[in-house]
Amino acid sequence: MTTLISTTPVVSIVNRRAVTTSKAIADYFHKQHKNVLQKIDALAAELPAEWYELNFKLIQIEVDLGAGRTRKDPAREITRDGFTLLAMGFTGKQALVWKLQYIEAFNAMELALTAPAQPRERLTPAQQRTLQEAVAARTAGLSDQQKHLAFPKLWGGVKTTFRVPSYKELEQSQFEDALSFVQHYPLEGELLLKETTPAPAASPLSELAYPVDQWLEANPAIAKTQTLYGAGNLMICFGDIHQSAISQLLNELTSRGINVEACRLEYRALFNQLTAVHSAIDVAHRALARTATTGLRIGKHEYH
Repeated sequence: MTTLISTTPVVSIVNRRAVTTSKAIADYFHKQHKNVLQKIDALAAELPAEWYELNFKLIQIEVDLGAGRTRKDPAREITRDGFTLLAMGFTGKQALVWKLQYIEAFNAMELALTAPAQPRERLTPAQQRTLQEAVAARTAGLSDQQKHLAFPKLWGGVKTTFRVPSYKELEQSQFEDALSFVQHYPLEGELLLKETTPAPAASPLSELAYPVDQWLEANPAIAKTQTLYGAGNLMICFGDIHQSAISQLLNELTSRGINVEACRLEYRALFNQLTAVHSAIDVAHRALARTATTGLRIGKHEYH
C-alpha cells in the first residue's frame, strides 16, 4: 500500500471547534501513525482525564488497503491545545517550520469560525408571489376536498425538500428548483401532462378494457393451461412480466399521471415469489423423472 504524504496541514471544523487528527499529523510530519498514537497515549498518564478526553477524542478513520478494500482504524481528533502539547516532542529545524504552518492553519480555521456569516439572499417578494401563483395554478382544477390535501402536500414538500421552515426562507439560488418542484409534484386526482408537447386527449378510465380473449391470445402458455385444466384453474404464465395484462394496466395508469408504484411493487413481489415456486417445482419434477428412469438405490437394494 502506498502512503501519501500530506503537503499542507489538515485542519477542519467539527462541532464548532478547529481540530485535526492524529493521522493527519502523522502524514504531515512524515511519521508512522502508530508512533504518533503512542506519544498521545503517553500523554494520557500525565494529563487530567477530562482535559485529555476533550483535546484527544477517540475516533475511527477509514484506511485504504488498495484494490477497493478498506478498514476502520482508531485515531484521535485533536484540538489546537492538544496539538501544541503533542508537537512539543517533535524536534528538528524542519519540524519547527511544520509546527508553525500547522498553527497558522488553526488560526485560519478559527478565524473562519468567528467571522460573521454572510447574509443569504432570500426570495424577493416577486419570487414569493410567483411560487404562490404556481401552487394556485396546480390546484385550480381540483375539487375542494382535493385542494384541502394538495396545499399542505405542495408547501410541505417544498419545506422538506429544501429543508426550510417556510418557503419564504428559500434562497434566491433555489427559486428555479422550487418552482420546478411545485410545477411537477404529483397530486392525487390530477392527470399530469407532458411539459413540452401537448398530450393527446386520453380516453376516460372507464373505457379501458383488457378482455380475457385478448389476454389469452397474447399469452399462448396461458391458453394451453386453459385447455388442460379449464378456465377456472388457469396456471400462472411465466413469460415476460411486461406483457401481462396487469403490467399493461399499470403502465396505462402511470402514463395518465396516477401513482401506482405500490401496486407495481406488490405485483413484482408476487410474480417473483411465484416464479421461484415454479422453478422449485420444476426442479423437483426433473429429479423425479431421473429417479423413474435410473431407479432409486437405497443401501444394497435398487428400486424402479
